[in-house]
Parts: sequence; C-alpha cells; structure tokens
Amino acid sequence: MDPVNGHQAVDARLGNTSAELPTDTVQRATRFARRRCDVLGFGEAEIGEVLGMLGLDR
Repeated sequence: MDPVNGHQAVDARLGNTSAELPTDTVQRATRFARRRCDVLGFGEAEIGEVLGMLGLDR
C-alpha cells in the first residue's frame, strides 16, 4: 500500500471518506497528530505532510 495514499485505499474499502467524519473527530485527530509530531521534533512542513497523509489537512 502506498504510504501517501494508503488512507484513501483503506477509506475506499470501508466506504468512508474523511469528509464524512464528524468535524469534532477530525479536529481531535488533528490535535493528537500535531502533538505527536511536535514531540518528535517535526517542523510545520513535516506536520503538514503527516496531516496530509492522514487525510486531516483540510
């Protein structure tokens, strides 16, 4: 599975898209991902890439 588009493949198999997720779920997941990236020492560019890979970059 392509790591960049892997979430899309999983979403397609499950019949979900990130647009269908409740806004509060997306916001919580985004905050969680940002905190973990910050702990790992990622900069804003890397955090943006990670959020994009997770489909949380909207």
